[in-house]
Amino acid sequence: MKNYASDIVVAQILDEYTLVLNKGANDGIKKEQQFLIYELSENDIIDPITKKSLGKLEIIKGTGIVTHLQENLCTIYSSNYQTSLIAKISLLGASTSKNNTLPFNNAKIGDLAKPL
Repeated sequence: MKNYASDIVVAQILDEYTLVLNKGANDGIKKEQQFLIYELSENDIIDPITKKSLGKLEIIKGTGIVTHLQENLCTIYSSNYQTSLIAKISLLGASTSKNNTLPFNNAKIGDLAKPL
Protein backbone atom coordinates (compact mmCIF):
# COMPACT_ATOMS: atom_id res chain seq x y z
CA MET A 1 0.00 0.00 0.00
CA LYS A 2 1.27 3.46 -0.89
CA ASN A 3 1.69 6.21 1.68
CA TYR A 4 -1.16 8.44 0.55
CA ALA A 5 -2.18 10.17 3.76
CA SER A 6 -0.28 13.41 3.21
CA ASP A 7 -1.89 14.52 -0.04
CA ILE A 8 -5.54 13.52 -0.04
CA VAL A 9 -7.83 16.41 -0.97
CA VAL A 10 -11.41 17.06 -1.99
CA ALA A 11 -11.42 17.06 -5.80
CA GLN A 12 -15.12 17.70 -6.39
CA ILE A 13 -18.30 18.37 -4.43
CA LEU A 14 -21.27 16.40 -5.75
CA ASP A 15 -23.71 17.71 -3.13
CA GLU A 16 -23.61 18.74 0.53
CA TYR A 17 -23.41 15.08 1.59
CA THR A 18 -21.12 13.63 -1.11
CA LEU A 19 -17.49 14.47 -1.93
CA VAL A 20 -14.96 13.09 -4.41
CA LEU A 21 -11.39 12.58 -3.13
CA ASN A 22 -8.32 12.54 -5.37
CA LYS A 23 -7.19 9.05 -4.31
CA GLY A 24 -8.56 5.61 -5.13
CA ALA A 25 -7.85 1.89 -5.18
CA ASN A 26 -4.42 2.39 -6.79
CA ASP A 27 -3.46 4.46 -3.73
CA GLY A 28 -4.59 1.87 -1.18
CA ILE A 29 -8.02 3.33 -0.45
CA LYS A 30 -10.61 0.70 0.56
CA LYS A 31 -14.40 0.65 0.26
CA GLU A 32 -16.07 1.66 3.55
CA GLN A 33 -12.87 3.36 4.75
CA GLN A 34 -13.62 6.45 6.84
CA PHE A 35 -12.05 9.89 6.35
CA LEU A 36 -11.90 13.15 8.27
CA ILE A 37 -12.40 16.24 6.08
CA TYR A 38 -10.77 19.44 7.34
CA GLU A 39 -8.95 22.64 6.48
CA LEU A 40 -6.05 24.24 8.30
CA SER A 41 -6.33 27.59 10.06
CA GLU A 42 -4.56 30.50 8.39
CA ASN A 43 -2.39 31.25 11.42
CA ASP A 44 -0.40 29.04 13.76
CA ILE A 45 -1.69 28.58 17.29
CA ILE A 46 0.85 30.00 19.76
CA ASP A 47 1.33 28.50 23.22
CA PRO A 48 0.63 31.38 25.66
CA ILE A 49 3.23 30.13 28.13
CA THR A 50 6.17 29.06 25.97
CA LYS A 51 5.33 31.35 23.01
CA LYS A 52 6.18 28.44 20.70
CA SER A 53 4.09 27.61 17.67
CA LEU A 54 1.79 24.65 18.20
CA GLY A 55 1.02 24.47 14.49
CA LYS A 56 -2.15 25.14 12.58
CA LEU A 57 -5.57 24.18 13.91
CA GLU A 58 -7.53 21.55 11.97
CA ILE A 59 -10.97 23.03 11.26
CA ILE A 60 -13.25 20.01 10.96
CA LYS A 61 -15.73 19.84 8.09
CA GLY A 62 -17.01 16.36 8.92
CA THR A 63 -16.36 12.68 8.40
CA GLY A 64 -17.29 10.47 5.48
CA ILE A 65 -17.19 6.85 4.42
CA VAL A 66 -16.07 5.55 1.02
CA THR A 67 -19.18 4.47 -0.87
CA HIS A 68 -17.73 4.22 -4.38
CA LEU A 69 -14.17 3.33 -5.34
CA GLN A 70 -12.36 3.76 -8.65
CA GLU A 71 -8.69 3.34 -9.54
CA ASN A 72 -7.72 6.98 -9.02
CA LEU A 73 -10.57 8.50 -7.03
CA CYS A 74 -13.23 7.68 -4.51
CA THR A 75 -16.59 9.05 -3.43
CA ILE A 76 -17.35 9.55 0.25
CA TYR A 77 -20.74 10.10 1.85
CA SER A 78 -21.19 12.01 5.10
CA SER A 79 -21.11 9.82 8.19
CA ASN A 80 -22.08 12.69 10.51
CA TYR A 81 -25.33 11.97 12.33
CA GLN A 82 -27.68 13.78 14.63
CA THR A 83 -29.66 11.45 16.83
CA SER A 84 -33.15 12.51 17.84
CA LEU A 85 -35.32 10.70 20.32
CA ILE A 86 -38.73 9.74 19.01
CA ALA A 87 -41.30 8.83 21.62
CA LYS A 88 -43.42 5.83 20.75
CA ILE A 89 -46.56 5.12 22.66
CA SER A 90 -46.77 1.42 23.29
CA LEU A 91 -47.76 -1.04 25.93
CA LEU A 92 -44.13 -1.22 27.06
CA GLY A 93 -43.64 2.55 27.09
CA ALA A 94 -40.61 2.13 24.84
CA SER A 95 -38.96 4.90 22.89
CA THR A 96 -36.64 4.76 19.93
CA SER A 97 -34.05 7.03 18.36
CA LYS A 98 -33.63 8.12 14.76
CA ASN A 99 -30.37 9.08 13.07
CA ASN A 100 -30.44 11.99 10.63
CA THR A 101 -27.45 12.36 8.30
CA LEU A 102 -25.83 15.78 8.55
CA PRO A 103 -24.10 17.43 5.58
CA PHE A 104 -20.42 18.31 5.50
CA ASN A 105 -19.83 21.72 7.07
CA ASN A 106 -18.93 24.12 4.24
CA ALA A 107 -16.63 21.67 2.42
CA LYS A 108 -14.59 23.15 -0.43
CA ILE A 109 -12.48 21.80 -3.27
CA GLY A 110 -8.94 21.51 -1.90
CA ASP A 111 -9.98 20.71 1.67
CA LEU A 112 -7.74 18.06 3.21
CA ALA A 113 -8.70 14.50 4.09
CA LYS A 114 -7.07 11.92 6.32
CA PRO A 115 -8.03 8.36 7.16
CA LEU A 116 -9.54 7.60 10.55
